[in-house]
Amino acid sequence: MARIKRCNVCRQANLAAEPFCQCGTSLAFVPETEEGDTHQEPTPAAPTTREAPRSKVRLLFPWGEVEVSDRLAIGRDQAFSALANRLAPLDTVSGRHAEIYREQGSVWLRHLSHTNPTYIGARALVVVGDIAELTSGCEVAFSRALVATVIVQ
Repeated sequence: MARIKRCNVCRQANLAAEPFCQCGTSLAFVPETEEGDTHQEPTPAAPTTREAPRSKVRLLFPWGEVEVSDRLAIGRDQAFSALANRLAPLDTVSGRHAEIYREQGSVWLRHLSHTNPTYIGARALVVVGDIAELTSGCEVAFSRALVATVIVQ
């Protein structure tokens, strides 16, 4: 049997060696299982000590703020992004342009477009899969057609 990792977002089975799911989600911290194994990881017990509160992450777009819980897909493809209707008029924003996600206490952006770049400040991400850490106050431009400011509190 093959070793797999099941995506926590779309539940798709992926080969264990794959770093990302087909939906674009990182598989770095997903445990491996045997294909066909129906064993579910046990739900962790409630912590006995208080965990540090998680920072709030928002993107400030021209139309308003959007909160990033665990993952935010940016693109015009309605099956991919909850922002697709807002982004539909922007033809230089790709259908699956980028993904912003939280991992190990940091906020990251993964570039997904084959045709349109993403900019973090002046740095252009042009290769599919390029990753950059986002910090509070930085500006992200999706193909220069749409600029958002990252707010981490």
